[in-house]
Amino acid sequence: MRLSVKFFCAAYLIVLLASGICGMVVIRSVTDALWDARVQQTETAAAYVAESWTALTDLSPGKLSEAKRTAMLRQIEASLDDSVSSVKACSAEETYSEYRSLSHGEGFSRYVQKEERLFLEISCLLSNDGNRYCLILSCDFTARQIQCQMFWDLYGIVVFSVAVVSGALLFAADKWLLPAADAAEYDTEGCDFAGESEFARLI
Repeated sequence: MRLSVKFFCAAYLIVLLASGICGMVVIRSVTDALWDARVQQTETAAAYVAESWTALTDLSPGKLSEAKRTAMLRQIEASLDDSVSSVKACSAEETYSEYRSLSHGEGFSRYVQKEERLFLEISCLLSNDGNRYCLILSCDFTARQIQCQMFWDLYGIVVFSVAVVSGALLFAADKWLLPAADAAEYDTEGCDFAGESEFARLI
């Protein structure tokens, strides 16, 4: 294998690895920061909903009727921004068994796919006068998911562009610069060989 071919392959691999790894680290950091910010926003909204629900139920002791729960939820939703898709409140006995095992103030979060849209649901169980209610706050993460995917698509385009441009530049260097350097080195070696032959003949 010629020296120029070795140079081309080594330099090309170095450029691809450097651009690929560095770009991946940057994109991963950006997308993680965007996603975590959205999750933090949802968790803050869920905490506000739980506090507001507790304050309202303290003013209405006893078991809440469906109409009362709906009115309380409308009052809470009026204070939320558009980042919250929906807020539901139901009796712990009316919902899934996984909620019934929770204690007061406990909850969990999960991602739910609904008709090609991604939602983050944060659930919390609250008790009041022996009545247990499950609050479920849902936020649409589809826009944030698309945004993060756009960054990864842009990363792929940039890496491909770097591969094409760097390949063209390295090919040009391999085709014109290195052969010229090889020719100069060959001429220098030829001069040295001639000098050594002349010296040997004189001896």
